[in-house]
Amino acid sequence: LLVFRNNELVLEEYFYGYHRDELQQNRSCTKSVTSLMLGIALDRHKEVHTDQCIFDFFPEYDSLKTDGRENITLGHVLTMMAGYDWDDIPAEMFVADDCFRYILSRPLASEPGEQFTYNSGCSILLGGVISILETKNTRAFAEEELFTPLGITDYFW
Repeated sequence: LLVFRNNELVLEEYFYGYHRDELQQNRSCTKSVTSLMLGIALDRHKEVHTDQCIFDFFPEYDSLKTDGRENITLGHVLTMMAGYDWDDIPAEMFVADDCFRYILSRPLASEPGEQFTYNSGCSILLGGVISILETKNTRAFAEEELFTPLGITDYFW
């Protein structure tokens, strides 16, 4: 925990046995970093819009565009309002041969855009979109466009 006031560090505390010089798990903060990276990618690809169907980025899964899933947009995925019936984090996703197929095939619990549901699968889909747009994996893109420019050199992705 770092607290700055008037550009001065006034509090620095570490918890759970961590110290200043060691990496710590940031878990769901990674979702924010992924969203930021998508923003960078969208700025570089002006032809891409958040109102596009998520399947525009994954055409190999067009057969899954049924039962309302065809209405899911990139914006819905970005805001975790895709409508998927989701129990975060489903163990099946980590053993699936194809995690994109697993996520995109989930049944809907609500209409896309209707309800927020915390969903790690949405962040995984965003990583896939970034990789597709940038033709490189998300770690390489993060390093080139975000971490290196910010001077972040010690991280685990």
